[in-house]
Amino acid sequence: MTDSAFAELETAIGDGDENAATVFISRLLTGDLVDYLRSPETQSAIAEQVRAETNCSLLVAKVGVRIVAWAAISTLTLAGTKVADGAVRRIVGTMVGNPNGRNVYFGVLKILSGIDKTAAGNRKMQASIGRLDQEAAELFPYLPAEKRSAMAQMTALEALLSGQAETQAAIEALAETLTNPRPKIVSKELNLSESGRNRFYFGTRNVPMFQRENAYATLSDGFLNARQAFAWIVVHGPGGMGKSRLALELLRNTADWGGGFIDKDTLGRFDWDNWRPQQPELLVIDYPSARQEEVATMLKALALQADQGRLSAPVRLVFCERDYDGPWYKKAIQGGGNPAAEFEHQPGNGDGGLALQPLRDLWPVFEHLLEGKPLPDRSDTLARLAEIDPQGRPLFAAFYADALARGEPAYRWDRRELVERLLADEEQRYWWLGFIGTEADKKKYKRLAAIVTLAGGADARQLEALCRSSNVLPDWDLDTVPPRLALITGRDAGSGAAPMEPDLIGELFALETAAKDSDLDVVLNWPFRLDGYAALDAILRARRDYPDHPVFATGDFGLALDNAVTAYQSTLSLTPETISASFPSRELDEIKAECENSAALRHAYATILFNLIHYLGQSDMAKALALFEDLKSLAAGHPGEPAIREEQAKASFNLINDLGQSDMAKALALFEDLKALAAGHPGEPAIREEQATASFNLINDLGQSDMAKALALFEDLKALAAGHPGEPAIREWQAKASVNLIDDLSQSDMAKALALFEDLKALAAGHPGEPAIRELQARASFTLIYHLRQSDMAKALALFEDLKALAAGHPGEPAIREWQAKASFNLINDLGQSDMAKALALFEDLKALAAGHPGEEIVPEAYARAREIVGK
Repeated sequence: MTDSAFAELETAIGDGDENAATVFISRLLTGDLVDYLRSPETQSAIAEQVRAETNCSLLVAKVGVRIVAWAAISTLTLAGTKVADGAVRRIVGTMVGNPNGRNVYFGVLKILSGIDKTAAGNRKMQASIGRLDQEAAELFPYLPAEKRSAMAQMTALEALLSGQAETQAAIEALAETLTNPRPKIVSKELNLSESGRNRFYFGTRNVPMFQRENAYATLSDGFLNARQAFAWIVVHGPGGMGKSRLALELLRNTADWGGGFIDKDTLGRFDWDNWRPQQPELLVIDYPSARQEEVATMLKALALQADQGRLSAPVRLVFCERDYDGPWYKKAIQGGGNPAAEFEHQPGNGDGGLALQPLRDLWPVFEHLLEGKPLPDRSDTLARLAEIDPQGRPLFAAFYADALARGEPAYRWDRRELVERLLADEEQRYWWLGFIGTEADKKKYKRLAAIVTLAGGADARQLEALCRSSNVLPDWDLDTVPPRLALITGRDAGSGAAPMEPDLIGELFALETAAKDSDLDVVLNWPFRLDGYAALDAILRARRDYPDHPVFATGDFGLALDNAVTAYQSTLSLTPETISASFPSRELDEIKAECENSAALRHAYATILFNLIHYLGQSDMAKALALFEDLKSLAAGHPGEPAIREEQAKASFNLINDLGQSDMAKALALFEDLKALAAGHPGEPAIREEQATASFNLINDLGQSDMAKALALFEDLKALAAGHPGEPAIREWQAKASVNLIDDLSQSDMAKALALFEDLKALAAGHPGEPAIRELQARASFTLIYHLRQSDMAKALALFEDLKALAAGHPGEPAIREWQAKASFNLINDLGQSDMAKALALFEDLKALAAGHPGEEIVPEAYARAREIVGK
């Protein structure tokens, strides 16, 4: 760097252009100095030279070298982020804005400019920070240790140059504070709103915590006072049992401990390996199952620190979860060199973890919430509550008491209706305060709130991206969308959105929103865009809490489970591209073993198998068939779980479809198995529909090679449809198969084709409420007319008259008119060469049809083409 360049830089800085300082640092990167600057020995050598040339203290010189080194590295690796554009400019600007700091800065640059730059050097750091766009002060907890140290030294230099620090000890203390931050804590405690909108949220503490003295003592005495530096425990029980509330009370009453509920993003971004707590820390994580990878990483890091004696103060972790030892638990303690299991605290009750039991007496909840109002009969009320919720959860007691306080006949309701009525009351009283908009606008907000609830919350960027991606969600406005969501969910999350809680309310809200919404797939599938693991966890919890909800019978829930499978596959590092190479996998075998204890996981595992079979069916049929045998065994081993049989039936269909082109014998054998599965479970129509669909595909494949087998399969399909008249989907597959067979036979055996057509006509006439069959009849008519017009025009014209009558009898079905118009054009085209009178008669009919339906594209087009033939 020349003297003129330095003069240019000094002039720019003197004019207040702090950006010039970072620009000149970026020029240094062309000299391949990044690796050189990372070396502590190099930094010390440069500092000695700076001290000699600028007459500053060695301490100031060392910190000055570190600031330039960090700025150079950050400018390279974080270009375009707020770290580079904000933090570097701010700190470098502070340095050069002070006369002493400016001398050090120039001294470092001059020395660097004279260094031999022959080494090639790698310009990229070994690991990138990623997208960290918070302000510099918020970044410290998430930066790697070396970056935190460099930034802390800069801040220390800033204090030194401004006269705020006079000793090296003061600077080192400041550096320690910045390089060793605490994890980000989320406050779950809220004031009860005047309206009572958030009264069921555990953080408002609206109801005293009754009868948890023993559980509290287990945590406050044995757990907190455990001898080891690190300990963790699982507090488990059904939703609404009071797990999070118990953890909150423990946090509130441990004055000597820091901590709180961990922010979900902190789990994956905080540097747990290098954390040195300065005081005892009590950390709580709700639903670790939604953060399996991050929880496993955190737990292993802290366990290793404790095992090596590196924790500077006690750390306690409380996990609040529905089940004690779900898949997340095994993931957290597995792996070589992971001592996490050694630090788990067991209360000694033999159940594993701390299981919250039903309350001995729920009546105090009623006394508290109905204070000042007449109390109902105690024994009758508690008996009815036990019918509503046999698990004795305090949250349902609060729901029931709240309904009585509102003057509603809660004794008439079941569990789902109790929560539904509560939601209806919440919506009427709170959600639309001051709202200006239509009912359609309200639906958009409810969709968005349901998506956010299933995803576990969303920040402003996620909300904006969602709203801007679809017109079925509210128009994005930072000043209106988050505040409205806060009214709906009951909690203010600033510019973001919190999920609706408690979970039992939020889950049913999302399910009800989905069930009543024509855009059901948006509510069930879009949460995976925000947080796949949280969405998977929420949907499986909802299925457990409300297993009979109609939304779980929809195809869209199948799509949601497909997304859940994608999440599982991500965990297993399995993708459609890598599945064949990486399979069979130890991880899949572990999930197979774990699913024996969980119906929800069995269903997810069955869906995983279905997807793997689908992928492998295109590339490795032997493996696909082996997996199919596993799926068959899983279904046979759990006869009370029809969802698994449905996955088996769907997999059968896919394999039959794949094998139909390459190995018909195997395809037919699988089809016989599918028929037996459907026959053995007559109460499961979904399996019969898979059988009907497979029949159609096989008939289609065999129609070109073995018509006798195709017709035999068709007779089976007819019998299946006739035996289940309440299942129109099977009749539709029968009608579709008829059309394909008619198409094949009309070229080889017109008599059989016409016989099949008569059957199809009778099927359509017998089910006048199923227009799809009539459309297929019209299509078959067109096919027969097309083939007969060259050999038997009289029959062709007779069929055309039937088609005309069919169209006239169903004026609200334009598809039939389209087939009439197409057949009419073909007949006019042929008759125009042999019988112009008949052709003109048909033309006049087509002209009237086109005039009567000018907005239908096909009919006017056929008329226009016919005009060219007849010359009109």
